[in-house]
Amino acid sequence: MESEPGNPSEAEGVLNPAVARGRDGQLYLLPRLVGRGNRSRIGIARVRFDASGDPTGVERLGIALEPAADYERNGCEDPRVTFFAPLDLYVMTYTSFSDRGPRVALAVSSDLFRWERLGLVRFTPQDNVDFGDVANKDALPFPVPVPSPSGRA
Repeated sequence: MESEPGNPSEAEGVLNPAVARGRDGQLYLLPRLVGRGNRSRIGIARVRFDASGDPTGVERLGIALEPAADYERNGCEDPRVTFFAPLDLYVMTYTSFSDRGPRVALAVSSDLFRWERLGLVRFTPQDNVDFGDVANKDALPFPVPVPSPSGRA
């Protein structure tokens, strides 16, 4: 997916998309759309395929998330989306930017188009470090526990 000429939401680039299969079986991209001044939002686009199943382009469908909450005042970016079957929901972690810097935020959706913000992710302090006060852009939801090499989750 490339920037669309003349689209102010994409003036400074389109990058780092999440990819998810919708309930309709279609493949969707949720890219970071970078507007002027490096202000980011998360878009949604459907991947188009030719008769032999090769991707031929995308159909832009709008904005999935744009800055609205205080903790994302300066942008929403770098989504990661996972479908959680037990919840029957898509779960998105994304980087939210405020004056405090980047933090990991969480949102959920039943359809990939309408997202409900759940807020910033809270981390349990470890070794006397409060990770809620540390600049962080890295989080990924897993639908099932990932076992450790020792076999414990």
